[in-house]
Amino acid sequence: MTKIAEIKREAAVALNSIETAQYLIEDYFGWDATKIMMEGSRELTIEEERDLRGMMDRLISGEPLQYVTGRAYFRGEYYTVSDSVLIPRPETSELVDWVLEDKREECKVLDIGTGSGIIACSIKEERQKWVVRGLDVSEKALEVAKKNGESRGVSFVQDDILSLRDKGILDDIDIVVSNPPYVLEREKVDMERHVLDYEPHLALFVPNDDALKFYRKIAQLLKESYEKVGKRRALYFEINEAFAEETMEMMREMGYTDVECRKDAWGKDRMVRGSLNHDITSPRESVRD
Repeated sequence: MTKIAEIKREAAVALNSIETAQYLIEDYFGWDATKIMMEGSRELTIEEERDLRGMMDRLISGEPLQYVTGRAYFRGEYYTVSDSVLIPRPETSELVDWVLEDKREECKVLDIGTGSGIIACSIKEERQKWVVRGLDVSEKALEVAKKNGESRGVSFVQDDILSLRDKGILDDIDIVVSNPPYVLEREKVDMERHVLDYEPHLALFVPNDDALKFYRKIAQLLKESYEKVGKRRALYFEINEAFAEETMEMMREMGYTDVECRKDAWGKDRMVRGSLNHDITSPRESVRD
């Protein structure tokens, strides 16, 4: 029978990564590094060896580690993920940071295109008094989001923002945040294979001739709700770096004020914010305006 230390060494060689092998074993057993070392001489059961070898094969084929283990680390928390949702990116954490600069005691937030729900859940984690909801068109994505949200007090609803059934869902919202699909179809040639082969295209791509498809619709729906009920709003987007100017111009033309763009940690235009008669005080100057 194979011992834990032996399967760990085998995984490190097969995956060409000691760190990945260590994480795989830790995640599977739910043990820390010390426990793994102490249990190294224990023999694996038939089921354990089958599971671990199956996970190794998936990793060797190029499947992302997060999908293999079924969870991803984001802002100090582990979240459930599957191949029905995107793997969280570091730049999305910066979008969450920007939203959290709003210091209101009470606030209602809607995360549109929520996917795994990590934006909504992360906001709720740090603003317990806020009411946070997520919306997505994908039933499978919402199954994942609900697992992440059930212990964090976040609720989710299924709807298609492009043909929204319940437009009233926006009427009591203070902040809308969205990381919608923004990768152009023609950009596929520049993407890594593990993204193209495993992550959901529904959450990634937009037509080459309509890059702002989702941004335009979300901004328009929020504006219509604002005009109907007069409630002040703020809108936050994660964006394709190539369309910062177009996104800001579109929002200004719709009547949004205080429109600004921020760069991510890599110096790329990555986030845009705008207001509808909503006072937002920012602790730092706009990167662009």
